[in-house]
Amino acid sequence: MLIFRCLVWITLVFLLSAGSESRPLTENRSRNQPIQALRQYLNEEAKKNQFE
Repeated sequence: MLIFRCLVWITLVFLLSAGSESRPLTENRSRNQPIQALRQYLNEEAKKNQFE
């Protein structure tokens, strides 16, 4: 009986921790937008200075 209770607790902890680590796709997308804007700006400046 004690082993069964331990297995139940371990399973619950595993399921709860796995759910809290997942990130929504929109959060990753909003984080990448400033990086893409900076990359675009740097590419435009490189074209102006003929570094490409």
